[in-house]
Amino acid sequence: MSELIILCRPEELDEAHSLGYRLACAGWQVGKDGRLWRSPMPKLSRGSLMTVLGGKSGERLQDDITAECARLGIDEVLWLDKMRSTAISGGNVSEYLKGETDVFVEPMRHYFTLPSNNGNGVPINEAQLEKFKATVKCRGFSRELGCKYLIWEGGCVLYDDAESIGRKIKLLRDIDIKRIILPYSSKRVREFLRVHL
Repeated sequence: MSELIILCRPEELDEAHSLGYRLACAGWQVGKDGRLWRSPMPKLSRGSLMTVLGGKSGERLQDDITAECARLGIDEVLWLDKMRSTAISGGNVSEYLKGETDVFVEPMRHYFTLPSNNGNGVPINEAQLEKFKATVKCRGFSRELGCKYLIWEGGCVLYDDAESIGRKIKLLRDIDIKRIILPYSSKRVREFLRVHL
């Protein structure tokens, strides 16, 4: 069975702890010098994961990580930049992620022109999304992309809400993803977690 892990910034740890899931703290980054840099953070709960952003693994960096894990009593490290994301604009998310161990659930909220030559959308804000929802009649959930869509002549919006986050997680469980990483900073993820507590 897949495990849900909540990815938090150090300042979110105390609030997220009450949810009862295992936490991954995004408090470490690889600096330009190739060494491990750490943000100030509160005490980590038992079983927490260290999440490292950026950089390439080298001997000095690995020594830094080993020392930090020993200091904090952590034995698992997530490399966020090496994880595949659920945010795709074409193809099939289940096929794209099949065989992965750790997957990052990245909520969508992007506008695309049609036809889209490069598949790159433009991020939109909540007010823009609501405006599109009010005027567009063609809407639904794409099992292939794992998100909701709004379509009209010349354009479309791909987006997530609490419901589609839940459906996306089910898709990931269906293909036996071991660890599903949910960003606590996302309002939609927090809404999903509140419903499923």
